[in-house]
Amino acid sequence: YILNLLVDKYKSLGGELRMDAEVDIINSRRGEFKSLNLVGGEELAADALISSMGRIETLKCCDPSLKEVVGNESVGEVSFMESLFALNREPRDLGYTQSIVFFCTENQFRYEVPVDLIDISSGVLCCPNNFKYPKPLSEGMIRLTNLASFRLWDALPRREYINAKKEWRTKALENLFTFFPDFRDSVVFSDTFTPKTIFKYTGHINGAVYGSPRKAKDGTTPIRNLFICGTDQGFLGIVGATLSGISMANLHILQRGTS
Repeated sequence: YILNLLVDKYKSLGGELRMDAEVDIINSRRGEFKSLNLVGGEELAADALISSMGRIETLKCCDPSLKEVVGNESVGEVSFMESLFALNREPRDLGYTQSIVFFCTENQFRYEVPVDLIDISSGVLCCPNNFKYPKPLSEGMIRLTNLASFRLWDALPRREYINAKKEWRTKALENLFTFFPDFRDSVVFSDTFTPKTIFKYTGHINGAVYGSPRKAKDGTTPIRNLFICGTDQGFLGIVGATLSGISMANLHILQRGTS
């Protein structure tokens, strides 16, 4: 819902949203951003560039190379496995009355890369139907998120990877049902993504969701007029990442009148 509002606003101001346009090379000259090349060869020039692909991921695309700078950067490691469950009724009818719950079933919460594929002892339970949208959602939905290890997921052969998703989804649910109602009889469809999924669709090293532990609060990079936004800049979470893009555009682009 929020993303749709932002996209509509962006387009109303003359912005062009291009999908399936992967960035290949970010070109600079004398330490200043000049243009970028898409994977297909098309070159796009601009006065400035704001990248949301991650700080290290952005610097790795730069030409001339910034290998020395990249080598000194900290790489993010925190990632997740998330399972989505479509239901044949509202979560509230099953005893799930909150929009979001952060839980831990042990005395000590471990915010770290798990020693197993995922850590089922803590997680985030989300029921978007309980959020007050302008229009009700078309189906019931519950999402369950757990800390996960990219290294362990990435090492699995394809068949073992598929089986592991089912196995650890079941383990996460069984732990959840020690203190929440069992909703499995109401599930009409389920799917799970892992750190490998995040890496595939975002390019973030280690499938890192919150980026590098070292943040660039002002969004600057070693290349003039090349800026970053998102979790590597410093704001966290969905709302934080959104505010980061707005803040960096206001700070570095709109105030200077660049395009």
